[in-house]
Formats: sequence, C-alpha cells, structure tokens
Amino acid sequence: PQIVSSAHDNGQTVGGRSVLDLIQRLIGDPPRTAERIAESERKDVELARIHYRIAWAAYRSGEFQAATSSAEELLQPGLRTLSLEAGAKMKRDAVEIISDALYEQNEESSIKETFSRKSLVNSVGAIAKEMALRYSAAGIHHRVESVVDLALNAAPMAPEVPDLLAIQASSFRRQNRNG
Repeated sequence: PQIVSSAHDNGQTVGGRSVLDLIQRLIGDPPRTAERIAESERKDVELARIHYRIAWAAYRSGEFQAATSSAEELLQPGLRTLSLEAGAKMKRDAVEIISDALYEQNEESSIKETFSRKSLVNSVGAIAKEMALRYSAAGIHHRVESVVDLALNAAPMAPEVPDLLAIQASSFRRQNRNG
C-alpha cells in the first residue's frame, strides 16, 4: 500500500498511465481482490470436502474407479483444507481408499496403471505399503511381490521403499514356511 500510494503521490507513470491505475487494472480493487481470494479459498476447501465425500461414497458402493479418481484429487499438491490436521487426515484417508479400492479390484493392470500416474508419484509408496500389508495379512504372497515390484518401478525413491522391502521379505519367509 505504501509503495502504491507513494508512486501515486509522485505521479509516476508507465506508458502514460499512473502506477496505481496499472496495479488496479492488474489486481482490481484491493478489498475486492481480497474478497475474491477468500471466496476462492472457500471454494477450494469445499471442493476438497466434496472429493473426500465422493471418494468414500464411491468406495462403499463398489465404484472403485470413481473412488480412486476422487481420492487422487485429495493427494494433489496445494490441497486447501480448514487446517493442516484436516488436510493430513484427508491425505491418509485418500491413500487408504486408493489402496483398498485396488486391493478389492485385485487386478494387476489397474494397480500398474494407477501407480504409473504422474499425479500419484509422491503417494505410490504409501499406497503400495497399505496394499502389501493387506495382501500379506491375507496370505496372498504372490500379490505382495507384484505390488512391491510395481511400486519400486514406479517410485524407486519413495520413502516407503525400506518398509516395502521388509514387508516383501516377511511375506517370502511366511510363504516358504507354509508352502
């Protein structure tokens, strides 16, 4: 505000227009601009809530593709929520929804396609870890191996890689004992 008012007071111009006029043309009236930003943030928060509700409803009704798509939106950078805690919970739940949906589909092609999405590169490790734990608990050891391998191919530097390898090793040990 001081820069704008001092530029306006000094009568500085750019291309025959006052600096204040140029700024107002770019951002509009400052109070209205603030209102537009606040309104935009409220819309973003509401949109996150909508994706969250759709993801859960779609998962519960067996619409796994729709659940995955809506949950994927919650994992995008810049998600606006009412608080950091709410955002973190939405992201944890989104990982759970995607991993559970892929587990329920039990189709390697769906897993591979989902893990290859650029929009999920930062979440592949967490999604795969949830899936591997669930497959391991169910004794479906060949799926543990495939999920871990697909995750390592899609996100070899994911922070969950050590956990994925440990789950896979544990699954191999159990498979060898039982089989």
